[in-house]
Amino acid sequence: MGDVELIKLLVSVVGIGGLFFIAWFLVNKSLTTTSQTMAETIKKTIEEQSEKDQRNFQMQLDAFNRIMDEQSKREERSYELLKDLLETNQHHAAIIARVEHKIDTHHQCPVIRGELKP
Repeated sequence: MGDVELIKLLVSVVGIGGLFFIAWFLVNKSLTTTSQTMAETIKKTIEEQSEKDQRNFQMQLDAFNRIMDEQSKREERSYELLKDLLETNQHHAAIIARVEHKIDTHHQCPVIRGELKP
């Protein structure tokens, strides 16, 4: 039995309207299945993208925290260096003040110190 004979038999049994209904039903069933498959695929894609976004956000957050920790350590080292530099500057200022005092009081003069006989 060929396709043409099968169509003639269906038309004689169910009529043209029945044949259109059967065609519509098969096409609609195929479209519904395709739509469901596409919806499942889209849902999976959205879930995967959401997971990737979450991982990406966590990686960025971890990188930001590492950068902030490193910055904090750098600031602590800078503070310690500046503190040492301040102590050194204060020590130098004290030495310069003593030298200036000795110059002002002619303490460096060998005659005043009594090392040379006038």
